[in-house]
Parts: sequence; structure tokens; C-alpha cells
Amino acid sequence: MNGDIFSKHPDWDYCLEGAKKLVIGTMPPYNVCKNKRNRFNYFYSSKSNYFWHILNFINKDNKTTNIDKKNYNLVNEEECKKLLRDNKIGIIDVVEKCIHNENEKGEPSASDKDLLSIKPINLIEKLKENKNIDEIYCTSEFTKTLLNIFYAQKISYDKKTKKGKIIFWGIDKVYDLYILFSPAKQVYYTFKNKRDKYLENYRILLNKN
Repeated sequence: MNGDIFSKHPDWDYCLEGAKKLVIGTMPPYNVCKNKRNRFNYFYSSKSNYFWHILNFINKDNKTTNIDKKNYNLVNEEECKKLLRDNKIGIIDVVEKCIHNENEKGEPSASDKDLLSIKPINLIEKLKENKNIDEIYCTSEFTKTLLNIFYAQKISYDKKTKKGKIIFWGIDKVYDLYILFSPAKQVYYTFKNKRDKYLENYRILLNKN
């Protein structure tokens, strides 16, 4: 294993002030951490991630599923943060440091399952500091797994509806829990014939149902 594939999370603004909802991911791909092949320096800026494309489309109150007819991607960090703040959404990743395991090509893998030697952030402290947050949105099932390992006292979750409840250690509060479909390009296109189902999952985050 090459020591060069060790990564530290970039120091990005979480947009937590005033947030009522919190989107939680894991760790940016290695190339994003090293400021390579990303459109800008912020969460979900990889060219293979459609997170901002999806949210910006829904934020325009577009009730259709014609999301692929136009590029809705945001172009810089400030546009992303404005969308988050306008909708009272915070954003954070739970991995502070890790090793990106190599894929079959000998390159750092972008898959969550290949994150090794994980050092988590102090998520509990962030939640205690931002008491208006009531809803937690994980960007993958693996994110929920990390919450369960590092932070959760109890999680109840219905895999069919992708909804549940979570109680964190040291916080006397029950949060609503949602699992978003992954915004990764390869997952996004598996829903090509089920765009309504995919977008409904994200409309909850933006109160656009």
C-alpha cells in the first residue's frame, strides 16, 4: 500500500449556522482532497458526482423529471453555500483522515468501502453547537454505518422507505434520519428509467414534495 494515498479532509465551510437539516457524507475522493480533477474546492465537486446538479434542479421548483435536459450544476463554492443557506441545510463529512485503498488499477479508490484507518470528526460537538438541526440526511448506506459505529446510541431505520430515527451519544434528542440515493454518477444513471423515484428522495431535503 502506498503511503501517498493517505488523505486529510479539506477545511471547508460546513454552513451549519441556522441549519435545520444536516447532509452527512463520508470523505471526498483522493483526487478531490488533493485538488485534482474537481470543478471547484467544495463538497461533491468531483466531475463524477451529481449532487449539486440534483439539488439545483429541484431548488428551481421544477416538478418534472427532465433533469437531464440541461446542465444544472453549480459552478463555484459560493453558489453551493447560497443554496444550502437559503434552504437551512448544513453539510459535513464524518471522516477527518483516512487511507484510500488502491483499486485494481493501482490508483486510490473513490469507493466508500475502500476507506481504511478512518479517524472520525467530532460530530457530536458540532450537533451540540447547532441545536436547530432536527433532520439528518446520509448520502449513502455506508454513511449510516459510520454513524452507527462512531456516534449513534440507537438507530431505527426502514430500508424500504429510507427513513428512520437516530439518537446520538450525549445528546438528549431524537433526530429524523433519511438516506439519500447516492449522487455518484454511476448510481444516478441506474435510475435513468426511475427519475421520479430518485428525485422524490431528494425533494424531501428541499421541502419540494
